[in-house]
Amino acid sequence: MKRALRAIARREAGSFLRSAMSPTAAIAFLLLSGISFVNILLEYDALSRSALTSGQNVREGFTLAAGVVQPLVTSMTLFLMFVMPAITMRLFAEEYRSGRYGLVMTYPVAEPTWVLGKFAAAWLLGLLLLAAAGADLLVLTSFAAPDAGAMAAALLGLSLVAALMASWGVFFSTLLPYQIVSYILSFAFLTLLFTAGNLEPYLPRPLAPLASGLSLPEHFARFARGAVGARDVLYFLSWTALGLAAAAASLAGRRLAGARRAARWATPLALAALLAVLDLAAARAPLVWDWTRDRDNSLSPQTVRVLSVLDREVEVAAFYQRLDPRRRVVEAMLTSFGDRMPGLASRVFDPETDLARVQEYGVTTERSVVVTCGERRRRLLDPDETALVNALYRVVSGSRPVVYHIQGHGERQLDDRERIGMSAYADAVAREGYVLRSLLLPAAPEIPADAAVVALASPREEFSGAELAALDRFLARGGALLLMLDPGTPPSVATWLRRFNVGLGDDFLVTASRANAQLRVDELFMVTAAYGPHEITRGLDGMVTLFPFCQSLTPLAAAMRGVEARTLILSDEDSWSETDPQAVASGRPVFDEGRDRAGPLPFVVALTVARDPDAAADPLAAPELPADTEVTRRLREMEKVGADGPRSVIREAEDSRLVIFGDADFAANSALNLYGNRDLLLNTLGWLSRDQVLIATRAPGAGGEPLILTATQRRLAGWICIAAWPLAVGLLAAAVVVRRRRHH
Repeated sequence: MKRALRAIARREAGSFLRSAMSPTAAIAFLLLSGISFVNILLEYDALSRSALTSGQNVREGFTLAAGVVQPLVTSMTLFLMFVMPAITMRLFAEEYRSGRYGLVMTYPVAEPTWVLGKFAAAWLLGLLLLAAAGADLLVLTSFAAPDAGAMAAALLGLSLVAALMASWGVFFSTLLPYQIVSYILSFAFLTLLFTAGNLEPYLPRPLAPLASGLSLPEHFARFARGAVGARDVLYFLSWTALGLAAAAASLAGRRLAGARRAARWATPLALAALLAVLDLAAARAPLVWDWTRDRDNSLSPQTVRVLSVLDREVEVAAFYQRLDPRRRVVEAMLTSFGDRMPGLASRVFDPETDLARVQEYGVTTERSVVVTCGERRRRLLDPDETALVNALYRVVSGSRPVVYHIQGHGERQLDDRERIGMSAYADAVAREGYVLRSLLLPAAPEIPADAAVVALASPREEFSGAELAALDRFLARGGALLLMLDPGTPPSVATWLRRFNVGLGDDFLVTASRANAQLRVDELFMVTAAYGPHEITRGLDGMVTLFPFCQSLTPLAAAMRGVEARTLILSDEDSWSETDPQAVASGRPVFDEGRDRAGPLPFVVALTVARDPDAAADPLAAPELPADTEVTRRLREMEKVGADGPRSVIREAEDSRLVIFGDADFAANSALNLYGNRDLLLNTLGWLSRDQVLIATRAPGAGGEPLILTATQRRLAGWICIAAWPLAVGLLAAAVVVRRRRHH
């Protein structure tokens, strides 16, 4: 049987390669794939430029896997739907038309062997087309480093799609002696599988899951995202096996008559019933393997961490129309949450029909999600994983820390959507469940009692003594400060930080690292993937963070009593501290021996300050550092404040906390959503606000992997993928046709 199977497959594959259909199919498939790839690549390049220059938020899934590979392989399934029927339409129909069928059937070969041999040939030809189209992915890997696991899952899904199409193409080829009819029937059947999911909203509720289960794009979607689901694999294998069984039954029926011919369909029908049972079992116990590098298709570490500690009964009511494509995404997300949190009860309602529920929950907008725990309730508008898990945590814990941002000294604005603004930061902090407020400190130099964290982003004007004293009082009662300080920080702030053993370099960190060339950023960007041990950096190892235009931070003494300092991030070994602003402005900074300091140099530190006033205000041993007696006196007075003093939400924390970044641009619109910047910043807020449970890697958001192509690379991609490669493969296929015809 094996010898016969190989002989049949070799004969059919060779017959197709000798036909004029071979170069035609190859050129058509590669041309369509190439055009699609180049368009997707250029769109991603434009999106990357927008993210790095305009500061506007970019769409969700801003990674090479989600932004390039996924749409490309999804398009390729559509192209296969046109090409595979052209490969299979001649397999048996041509035998019938030419009259060779009678002779062929005299061979001592069973019908299943004929079917499997012709199927193997068609599938092999489909795989060859996919392998040739893989040149597009090779072009992508020459420009960047896409997720290899995601590409492997996508290619596995494409091979299973080709197998399904080949099996049913074989079946339809067994029905009639007309190739064009075989093509039309195959194409119509595949169109049905592609569009079945669109019928779900229009079907009665009992039949709606059936349409979803038949949908080929829905089962392929997980492969395209880099995940391999057991039910999806079973779907493709089941339809492939069913197509082959139907083809064998159809072929055998041509030699039988009457009741015996009808009996041949018992096997396909029994197989269909068995596969339906297996699908139900797979749906009840879904198994999904995430092949992506960063586990993008799994619940994020932060989500798993938060859900594992929530032990209260929580109800989630989501309101999405049945036609809304986001409904399925939210349903899947709520199911995943429920698997991790037994006390979570979730329901999805249609706001057009479930009017009683709409009124009960006070919903006024579609895509609303209401989270309820006891008397506490929060309403969200179309939340993603991060927003929903943080809403659950805030509702269960009852805490919503208030973060005040100091204004009045030329700081970055929270509502500014330009590239240097911080509107993206404000959005991310709000989604994390914090209450974000502006604080005009010069007008009233006092920190509100409800402040959990006070933030300062790139001040340009001097602070008054009263304002610095307000910060001292806030720290004395256990407050927390987030300081993001660009080069050129006002001397008053720099002098104030010296009492915590931190000196601002007032320089520019410059690097000659190869990592900058790989990411196509200049030498004024600090690129790091290694972090000092700390709660803030939990889960960040290996994750890249970007810091444009930052300054170094220097300890002024070996240690300071009452202040524990941890360096979170150092510049790389190829970096140095550039003190010449003109060299930086010219774009040609050079390391000056004896003047510039060589790296690695710290530029992000975390401080824990004891609340003991003697330790918190103790001046440094360095003789050139003067003690600020006014601030010291205020710190000592704060410890004596009785019940009449301001009530703080810190609740008598044992220590005060500060995190100092020698850069504010990493949190600006142009950089926050790139790589790991967002996770680092939100982890910092989690530590400062003492929400340790929130410190973990979050689900992917709007940011990710930018890809900036040069003009030469864009032209090269277009010429290779649209012109050179399809033409080369087409000419090679044509040469094979000519050569084989000469020898036959």
